[in-house]
Amino acid sequence: MLGAAFVRMLCAMDNQPFLNTILPKMGMLFFGGIMGVALIMLTVTFTFKVFEGGFNSSGFDKLPSRINMLIAGNILGLIVHYFMNSRYKTANAMGELMSVFIHLLVLLALIMALTMHLIPKYPQLNQALWAGVSTVVLKFFVDMLFSKIREPFKEVFEKNKVEWHS
Repeated sequence: MLGAAFVRMLCAMDNQPFLNTILPKMGMLFFGGIMGVALIMLTVTFTFKVFEGGFNSSGFDKLPSRINMLIAGNILGLIVHYFMNSRYKTANAMGELMSVFIHLLVLLALIMALTMHLIPKYPQLNQALWAGVSTVVLKFFVDMLFSKIREPFKEVFEKNKVEWHS
């Protein structure tokens, strides 16, 4: 998700020549990389209880093939929905990057609330199981929500477009 956002941000032309927007994009890439690593580290921290106590890891043997399928789906979606329909020519770099960070921030806040506050209040539940289930369910619902509201986010960035000057 972050990798595709960085590719979309770097290739966003914003109706301008590529070299006119390269310096701001490099700054966004640097600070976006730092923020992306921080978000991933926080997500792992909040969901670490999944791996505690009696965790059965026998299902992880098929994980590399599942990850490869997810990566292939993201690359295919990037090619078809971003490059083949020429959306990259008019896309705003900041809008491409910020919409993903807002998505991840909402997901992180909900995961934190569930795994750090709500689930521990019920010690009779299997903490690892419910942390894993809540993470998957939250990801599904946040993805569904953002599939409906991502375009309005991008429209806000298009209306408040910053002109790059070289």
